[in-house]
Amino acid sequence: RCWKRQSLMNSRKKLKSLISKGGPLEENKEEITNYIKDRKVKRKFVAFLSKYSEGSFEGSHKKAAHCYIRKRELKECAGAIYDARSRHLHKGVPMYISSDLDMEEAYLWDVDPCGDMTVDRRKIPKNEKLPRMRWFEGIVNHCLRRYLEERLREVGISIKMKHLKISGSAI
Repeated sequence: RCWKRQSLMNSRKKLKSLISKGGPLEENKEEITNYIKDRKVKRKFVAFLSKYSEGSFEGSHKKAAHCYIRKRELKECAGAIYDARSRHLHKGVPMYISSDLDMEEAYLWDVDPCGDMTVDRRKIPKNEKLPRMRWFEGIVNHCLRRYLEERLREVGISIKMKHLKISGSAI
């Protein structure tokens, strides 16, 4: 929360400095508009994943249910991923990404069942644990395919991209 408050204060300072540059505000309109457009990126990211994730949470997992991410948890999970990415990018705070376990049944899990973790002498609590990169890549790939299908339908092209791998090689 502290870094969010600091970010908001920096935003206000930047906006005040743009306004006080001298001359009418109209001269700085484009710069201010671009700055405001860049805000709310987290909300757009979470909304994109929520909108296009339909169909990616099929099937139920009765065994080890605590190791899977459910559709109702997507917004919270995507927000946590975005926040962790921002803290890592802007402050160098390490991210607690679930590790891939060697157990055969654990291969399909979205998160590992481990508790707290220590990275660079910093203890990271269990509630800051992020899903595996494999899960995140899968949900983003699914959402991008659905987005592309929708855009192609808008121009009269109907195609199912079920086997398209955006980040990889197969189409």
